[in-house]
Amino acid sequence: MCRALLFQAKIPNIFWSNSLKLVVHLINRLPTPFLSNQSPYELIYSTKPNFSILKDFGCLAYASSANTGRTKLDSRSLKCVFLGYKSGTKGYVLYDLHSKSIFVTRNVIFHENIFPYLFSLPSDNYIASIDDSHNCDISMYDFPALPVSHATDLTTILLLVLFLIMLKLLILILEHLIE
Repeated sequence: MCRALLFQAKIPNIFWSNSLKLVVHLINRLPTPFLSNQSPYELIYSTKPNFSILKDFGCLAYASSANTGRTKLDSRSLKCVFLGYKSGTKGYVLYDLHSKSIFVTRNVIFHENIFPYLFSLPSDNYIASIDDSHNCDISMYDFPALPVSHATDLTTILLLVLFLIMLKLLILILEHLIE
């Protein structure tokens, strides 16, 4: 499922750990028949998870920039990519496309139909050359805000079906190990 998230948004492979964390976040909030159609989240917190905060992995996000050190003419937001949720907080994990840093914030405006990496990288060879330090130089690419068609809805549905199949396989494996 992590690979599906990375492929869907064309996110570089250096962000695989963020996609894994997001998958775990989603799995823990989805109901399963083995828990009487409850989610692990419901069992632990005795309340249903809030699905209204879920966002598309890799979508464009604008985070409010700090007021300190900013002049009147400076930008009031940072162009970012959504990478997931920070456990224990109400913030979103974002990757700043300009400073190439990862940070957590609550003040975000999402554009879930725009994926900055979708058509921005010239080849797979470039992605393979990026190391895991997150300090890669990708500033030469403009990351155009290209709207995604209705295929996004189909992709979301296919990802959900893939997730349910993987969850069922995991449950079958666990049942087999328990026996």
